[in-house]
Amino acid sequence: MKLVQLRAQDGTRIVAAVDNDGVARRIDGATSTYALALEAINAGHKLADVVAARLTSDVVDLQAAAAEGRLLPRSIMQTLPTCT
Repeated sequence: MKLVQLRAQDGTRIVAAVDNDGVARRIDGATSTYALALEAINAGHKLADVVAARLTSDVVDLQAAAAEGRLLPRSIMQTLPTCT
């Protein structure tokens, strides 16, 4: 499974999961892969389980998103506190 961050046609941030067949489906309520990872960590669950629980049947056309410039960087790093 691969995760892709992009903008929906209305401009909102979404995340889609791409299966082994190349079909991308929207993850309900997800706006970044970072937020999904934090959710999984905080809940003590695997990221794949969090994604599976929130996966919708909404198919995302990644080719159209790429052609329209709606794909976002793989990760948008946030400033994290330095551990000493």
